[in-house]
Amino acid sequence: MIESLFIAIVLSLAVISSMMFNPRRLEAIGYSLSVLFLQVLIAGHEDVFFICPQFPIYVSSLDTNLDPDNTMPDSQARGVYVDTALLLARCTRVRNATGSISDAFRKAYENRDFDLFSKLDITSLEIPVLEERKRGPTRHPKDLEEYYQSIFSALDAAQTQVSTQAALLFSSPRFSDQDLVILLATTGEYYRLAVLRRDHTALLLVPSGFHIDELIEAHNTPDLGDNTEELYGPLIKCLTIKEERHDLERKRKEQEIKRQDRAR
Repeated sequence: MIESLFIAIVLSLAVISSMMFNPRRLEAIGYSLSVLFLQVLIAGHEDVFFICPQFPIYVSSLDTNLDPDNTMPDSQARGVYVDTALLLARCTRVRNATGSISDAFRKAYENRDFDLFSKLDITSLEIPVLEERKRGPTRHPKDLEEYYQSIFSALDAAQTQVSTQAALLFSSPRFSDQDLVILLATTGEYYRLAVLRRDHTALLLVPSGFHIDELIEAHNTPDLGDNTEELYGPLIKCLTIKEERHDLERKRKEQEIKRQDRAR
């Protein structure tokens, strides 16, 4: 099991850094590494923890009057999506069932009764871990200083956004019982980690509607590579995946011929 996870992590890093399959240095491809990390973290406790990419954290005026029997859409709700979140769900009873919750789960497992989910009442939901991921550092730095700055600027941006997500988390009545969250700011294989409590001075003020709009706008950053403007042209001109694959293969062969000529 440990060896398989090690192989999966190494392969994930290889895909992230691949010039063939991640030529635009996309952020989203790095989610694979995030999920693997969290899987290792919750090993043995999958019965209460689960991983959710693109988890929404928002503030809604309707959250102060939640109705468990009705869907309550709110076009005025404001918030952001978290790249990867670890969720901790708790339930206290199974409707129309006798015995303990563990008995209900055991019987449902034996009978392969997946309909059990419709009979569970989730009484609390916490988010122990929030992760904001940025694209990996530049792969073509001019020097070591530029590479260093590439890493730290990405981590700074991720840290700012994940701190904002924590502020929204603690501002939501749905998470009023949660007092602590672990924050992860990541870029490629680099990361920062912090533990933030509800009473931290940075979280004493609930974000205003205007502030939340600004924060949401800040989250809408492009995810297309080193130079977005230069990449729009090639993306539009490439009509099919097949054409782009052939073009990449042609360039790869040209580069290989040049390497062989230099080696002679």
